[in-house]
Amino acid sequence: MTQALLTQIETLRQGSLDALDQVVGRSGEFELPAPPEALDLWRRKLADNTYKVLVVGEAKRGKSTFINALIGRPLLPTDVDIATSQVFLIDKAAQPACRLRFEDGSTEEIAAADLPRYGSQVLADVEGTPRLDQIIRWIEVAVPARFLPDGVSLLDTPGLGSLYAAHSQITQRFIPQADAVIYVLDSGQPIGQMDLDTIAAILEVTANLFFIQTRIDQFRKEQWQALQARNEQVLHERFAERLADARVWPISSTNLMKAAATNDPDYELVSRHRELAAALKTFLFRVAGLSRVAAALAVAGHFHGTARQVLLGRMADLVEQSKERRTQVQQEVARRKQEFDSQWGERGPKRQELMSALQRAAAAGKQSLRQALGSGGQIDLAARARIDRLTTLAEAQPLADALPAEVTQAAVKKWQEVDQQVRQFALEQLGPFMAAMEHLAQASSEGLDQASMVSERHRLQTQDDWFEKAKNARFDFMHATALAGIGASLAGVSLGIGAVVVAGPGASALVSTLMASSVFPPVAIGLGIAATVWALRQGYKGWQRGKETQLKRAQQELCKYLGEFRDRVQRYFFDNDLASGRLQSLVDEHYDQLVQGVGEHLQRLAQERSEEARQELARLTAQAKLDEQQRAARLAELRAQLAQWDQVGQRIEGLIRDLTGLEQTLAQLAQPQGEEQPA
Repeated sequence: MTQALLTQIETLRQGSLDALDQVVGRSGEFELPAPPEALDLWRRKLADNTYKVLVVGEAKRGKSTFINALIGRPLLPTDVDIATSQVFLIDKAAQPACRLRFEDGSTEEIAAADLPRYGSQVLADVEGTPRLDQIIRWIEVAVPARFLPDGVSLLDTPGLGSLYAAHSQITQRFIPQADAVIYVLDSGQPIGQMDLDTIAAILEVTANLFFIQTRIDQFRKEQWQALQARNEQVLHERFAERLADARVWPISSTNLMKAAATNDPDYELVSRHRELAAALKTFLFRVAGLSRVAAALAVAGHFHGTARQVLLGRMADLVEQSKERRTQVQQEVARRKQEFDSQWGERGPKRQELMSALQRAAAAGKQSLRQALGSGGQIDLAARARIDRLTTLAEAQPLADALPAEVTQAAVKKWQEVDQQVRQFALEQLGPFMAAMEHLAQASSEGLDQASMVSERHRLQTQDDWFEKAKNARFDFMHATALAGIGASLAGVSLGIGAVVVAGPGASALVSTLMASSVFPPVAIGLGIAATVWALRQGYKGWQRGKETQLKRAQQELCKYLGEFRDRVQRYFFDNDLASGRLQSLVDEHYDQLVQGVGEHLQRLAQERSEEARQELARLTAQAKLDEQQRAARLAELRAQLAQWDQVGQRIEGLIRDLTGLEQTLAQLAQPQGEEQPA
């Protein structure tokens, strides 16, 4: 059944790619408005067909051993004496290669033998504040991984017991980059409170968790199966409404490694890798691939409907016997174009009003962030409350060690919240502009009887209900066809970003500008603050904590320590850095670039839509001059184009029906009670 599903999934993906190619090809051939940029975006994501999967779990659960088994050789360090503090990015490749990826995007080739050494350090050996080209983002390992499913890259994180991989750091930094999370349990102990807390934190970001249970070869079958059943029951009871799939998949990494070493298929069989690999690929399509196909078909379907209106308008102009009626249509197109240009052109009042609102929102966001980071702000008050709750001196040192990371994480989280609020406000303000573009595009065909659009006839109910989220962003369905995860490249970091994909030529680029870093902070701040915090923490290790220090004195020292560190973090966000030639603060620079980017996209979109209206007006004017024979020939040509265009729409409809049926099947398989345990 699983192999049949995988075949069905691949058929749907290839069919969607073919349908998108038909939409683009026919629209150019028929001189229709240019397809939205979102169409090309989703086509590339479907063609790429790759998924990044984060591997998470407590230390000593066998995460690295499991990945080594997928690779087919002991490449990643598993020595108990090595404190792994780095993230490894494992890609399947024909030729092996290992490299360090630094926070500025640069790389340095290393030997496989050096993986343990670099895996136990966070940055190069430097004194003072490290530069971005000295902080390791992750270690990339490209290898001919024998058992890693095609199209899947793994991000192997340190054990949850390490400082670097604390819950909030994993959640804030790496989960937004992943299509899903593999959470590792083992057969020696049941799921515990730390697991449940970590899973709850991950679920704040994504419901796409896939659970595995390692070391099944070390226990009797009835033992590990009983633990597997218990773990599934706990997960289902605790997170039933939030988890996409609560099943736990068993695996023997030891036997899988033996299969690689001996080429004995029996070892792979008893390792249960085949079931796990097929389940993982099916899971990834259900939680990520469905969204890609749904968004691609939604954008294609909506564009198909709007372009169909254009063809109908051209035909109506030829069929209409009244010269007066043809003149009225031409005048209406010209009127709407003039109105659009005057209101939304470079100096149009509505454009200026929108930009002013965006500038005010940015200013309010900056003020909110400054207050949160300042003395008496919410971050300061929360940290002081923790200090006040100290009851013994023994509690003071761990708190002192934790304060820098906690303050930094709180600052980054607040920055994310403020930044997303500003962008969401900007998205809401774009509604009138999108409506004006749609109004102009329909000038020659409004009022015509026509079949409803593909996107309106079929409501795609993916697990995250992309369409409803788009409508909740206050966009009419005519202007926002999907809300989905799109990849954006920020200084070489591929982040999973939520963005409203707006129908219409170029509109998605505008929205992507608004949402480009809504999950992760602007790259300069998100990456640079890591170096600053490291230096700050090094400089404040000597606070008063001797045995003779009384609790009250320790609390006073901690409050002073907190204030100095908090002020440094605030200055990092808001002070100019003249030494580096930066004349603006990072926050000011970020919002200036945001406002400027939106303005540039608005200008380009307004010009493009105005030019399309001019071309359509010229086309209608030329048609009005045709004689009867020419008119009949042109009408026959348009009818043939409409028939071919409707065939494209029928293809999209069929794919939507296939997608809906496949989604229902996958949703049923995700239910724990429907699972059949393999022998």
